[in-house]
Amino acid sequence: MSYATIIAQIETILKTATGVPASTVYKYQVLTKNQADYISKFKDTTNSVIHGYIITRKSFGETREASKSNLRTTTWIIRGYYALGSAGATEATFQGYIDNIAAKFAADPRLGNTVLSTENFSLENFDAGMWGDVLCHYAEMSLTTSEQINY
Repeated sequence: MSYATIIAQIETILKTATGVPASTVYKYQVLTKNQADYISKFKDTTNSVIHGYIITRKSFGETREASKSNLRTTTWIIRGYYALGSAGATEATFQGYIDNIAAKFAADPRLGNTVLSTENFSLENFDAGMWGDVLCHYAEMSLTTSEQINY
C-alpha cells in the first residue's frame, strides 16, 4: 500500500481510541505562522485542553524477497501532547490514553489490511515541558509495519 493509505489508516485507528479527540489528530507536521495559532490547533474542542497528536514516518528499509518484490519495514512515530494541570492527575490521565491507543493498534495488527503486520508498538519517551507557553506532557510512541512492495 502507499504511504498515504497506511498513514490514513493509522490516523483512523488513533482517532477511535478512547479519550483521543479526533479534531486534534494530524497525519502531517502542523506548521503555522505563529505560536498561538499552532497551539490552538491542538486544543480539544470539547474542553479547550491542549491534547493532540502528530503522526509521521520516521524511517523505512527494504529487503529483497523475490525478483520483483521487497519486504518494506517502516517505523511510524506518533507524538502526543497533553496539558499538564495541577488540579488533577493529568499524567495518569494521559498515560491512560496511551494505553487506549496501544490497545487499538493491538486489536488491528494489519491496520485494516493495509499492511502485512504491525510489531513493536511502544512508548519511546514520556516527559513534560513547555510547549509554546503551555506546560504539557509529551509522549513519543512508535509502531513498526511490514508490507510487501511489488515492482
